[in-house]
Amino acid sequence: MRSMFFEVKLTVDKAIRQSGFTLSRILSVLGIVRSWYYRQLNPGFMLETRFNAFVVREDDEWIVVGYKRRNPRMSFREIAYTLMDEDLAYLSPSSVYAILKKHDMVTSWKTRLWASKKADKPEKPDEVWQTDIMYVKITGRFYYLLIFIDAYSRYIVHHKLLVSMDGNSISAEAQIAIEILRKGSLADPDIQSDNGSGFISMEFKIVLKANNLTHKRIKPHTPTDNAIIERANRTVREELETDIVSDFQGAERSIDRIVQWYNNERRHSSLNYLPPREYYRGEPDVRIAVREAKIEMAKRIRR
Repeated sequence: MRSMFFEVKLTVDKAIRQSGFTLSRILSVLGIVRSWYYRQLNPGFMLETRFNAFVVREDDEWIVVGYKRRNPRMSFREIAYTLMDEDLAYLSPSSVYAILKKHDMVTSWKTRLWASKKADKPEKPDEVWQTDIMYVKITGRFYYLLIFIDAYSRYIVHHKLLVSMDGNSISAEAQIAIEILRKGSLADPDIQSDNGSGFISMEFKIVLKANNLTHKRIKPHTPTDNAIIERANRTVREELETDIVSDFQGAERSIDRIVQWYNNERRHSSLNYLPPREYYRGEPDVRIAVREAKIEMAKRIRR
């Protein structure tokens, strides 16, 4: 059994090298009790049999099936990494796919791929913000959902349901978004929008100029240039359609909930199946290194 601890130690050491974090932090992330780990460093102790977090469990299959039933829109990769990050099951995406296929639960989604030039892609948070307005119909009346999203991390930095999409309303919310940014960053993101009346208004120009921000307007009839926020709008709309909304306040509450879920829980394939908050203000490289360490540890122990 000492050989099993040796494999665990190799994985822990690798995680430390890749992440640069302390032993205590890595042990905490991997769910390994510090006192147990230090005891195993003494050759006089044997590996305790209760340490079985990475042993294949008989109910892994039903954990996957149950998770898919509760989250039918999630892909097999999203499920695999979610179960792993939440320490529910340590299964590779291919293993999760096999389980779902066995139960005829593989979902095929037709996703439109948006083309973008590599040179246009931001390389860090708060380099480019995309903004747009989405129509929201509530009991026969249209309202306007304004969103500012960080193009690098897909994080929705600010949103507001408006009764009007005039220049005054949009510029006021732009100022609020900038003030939120200034609380934690000195960055000056380029603001990218279409040519809607609110975005080309004098009020909007004044706010951006006062904050030393550059306004980039996409060419007419080219929504692909604002693909990130267009996709976010679609996700918000799809989620909102599942709620029963009867008034403006109810719509605000639903949208707030959806944005919280989108920022903190929804996993993106373009973000290594991590939620936007990890790429906006988190440590994605550490999360990925720990995830890889978990997979490797599971493989070693199962041999």
